[in-house]
Amino acid sequence: WSWVDYPDGFQVMTGTELAKRNMTGLLPGPVADSIDDANGHFLYARVQPSTKPLNLTSPEFSTTMEKCFLEVYMHQSDMSHGLSRVVVEPLHTQESSWVPAEIQGDNFRTWTRKVYRLGRISRDFRIVFEIVPDLKAGQKGHVALDNLRMVNCFPEGTKSEKCSTSQVKCTNNRVPVCIHLPRVCDITRDCDEAEDEHQSCDKIPYGGRCDFEEDWCGWRDSGKTTLTWSRHTGSSPTH
Repeated sequence: WSWVDYPDGFQVMTGTELAKRNMTGLLPGPVADSIDDANGHFLYARVQPSTKPLNLTSPEFSTTMEKCFLEVYMHQSDMSHGLSRVVVEPLHTQESSWVPAEIQGDNFRTWTRKVYRLGRISRDFRIVFEIVPDLKAGQKGHVALDNLRMVNCFPEGTKSEKCSTSQVKCTNNRVPVCIHLPRVCDITRDCDEAEDEHQSCDKIPYGGRCDFEEDWCGWRDSGKTTLTWSRHTGSSPTH
């Protein structure tokens, strides 16, 4: 994840460091990270009436699954009138960006878990996590972020540089993973380059899997029902 580096923007901080800087009370914020480690790091930004929206941009991702969400731990003060939201930016397309979720800010001054539901995204994309402050004159607040992660978004695979003989090594969303054999040649693409759908597929009996792209794979219409099955390209005809 990346952000624009400027004085009033995000900074990598620890609770210990922030406490030392806050002797004057001008830098409110957490005294520890989200797991209560005073020397643990988090992203921190001081906000005031003149603060413009703060953006945190993700790496590039590909297709997500239906129950995908972004999880972030946030620590805020004087953000009750502000908000945080996720913006999905499609890549390699003219399609417009959209906002699948946004959450009102708060003044809790404690770490709280925030969930932003993304759902299924069927194209290459990146996420812009946006903080929009709205402070009145004289207010001084802050936003801190920790333990940001994408959950239930990508096919499960053991992240590893080395795979066993019963696994296929590939990358998923550009991360090295090991795909177990039961998920090889199952017509579901788990690798960026679809290696799991190309390797060792000759060991599966003819007809054991079929996407009907080439032929019937040995399957046929029994002729014993009122329905007649046929192979089509494109949308199905309607009657």
